[in-house]
Amino acid sequence: MTKNNSLRYWHELCARMLAEADSLPLGEQRESFRHSIAHAIKKAGINDTEFAVHGVEALEQLRKARHSLSLSGVDAADYRQIDASIQTLEPLVSLKEACERVRVISKSVYWSITVIEVVGTLCFSLLMYLLISLTH
Repeated sequence: MTKNNSLRYWHELCARMLAEADSLPLGEQRESFRHSIAHAIKKAGINDTEFAVHGVEALEQLRKARHSLSLSGVDAADYRQIDASIQTLEPLVSLKEACERVRVISKSVYWSITVIEVVGTLCFSLLMYLLISLTH
């Protein structure tokens, strides 16, 4: 799956979840969930970090609603749709978070190599200076 296809897929998934939000028994978490998922959709193709942050927030709202419903003794069939939304969003957010971690690690490795190159160049220059000054 190409990046554009996967972004389109994630965008469509989140858009469908947003459209279904009114039918979810979210209670007071509904608006927070809608806000988080809307921001996740907006950031899906722009910034993986922000997408993951908003996706995690949306997941938290779903989990809170699920927990509240289970404590209130609501029949399991009533929150089956929330469970399905959680199962849909979890791998998506996990994948985006993993991509961001890889990006951070690769930047760290790049800067580590750059620092090693600079230090190596400075050490070589110092060695050459010492050799030249000792021979004269």
